[in-house]
Amino acid sequence: MAFAAGAVFVGLDADGIHRELCRVVTIADVQSEFDVSSTDTASKYRQEAVALIADGYRPQQ
Repeated sequence: MAFAAGAVFVGLDADGIHRELCRVVTIADVQSEFDVSSTDTASKYRQEAVALIADGYRPQQ
């Protein structure tokens, strides 16, 4: 999620990562980026991003 630029994930657990990602990436952002109309789908995509980041993935910034 390149649009997560500005998020700081260093030293955060999964809950902290979720809060930080929610702070900088709205459901509407996810819907627009991935062209989905469902807020449930967008929420799942954002949660998948949290899991990836918690496992060590770092988005390009």
